[in-house]
Amino acid sequence: MANNLADKFEEMADAAPLRLALVDGDQRVTFGELDARANQLAHHLGRPRRGTRRLRRVDGRNSVPFVVSLLACFKLRAVPVNVNYRLRRHRNEGDLRRQPGCGPGRR
Repeated sequence: MANNLADKFEEMADAAPLRLALVDGDQRVTFGELDARANQLAHHLGRPRRGTRRLRRVDGRNSVPFVVSLLACFKLRAVPVNVNYRLRRHRNEGDLRRQPGCGPGRR
């Protein structure tokens, strides 16, 4: 019996592995492929690493890799946190403007 989104997804991937799950431009991914990629990433992200915290960062916008990373997080029972990339970009531009000779309009 499925208890969470990852379990439900795995049930669907097992029931219809060749069914189309995602379309992103000309890229098409089946449920079986998506499940395999999410499992691979979940194993990679879940590996213990010496000397590091358990935080992992995955940058992605609405795309196949982003969906794979979300599914991998759900499989790990991890918490995906959405960070607005526009905010991060503006903060980086703000940091550049504070430095002499950098930022928009400077050469």
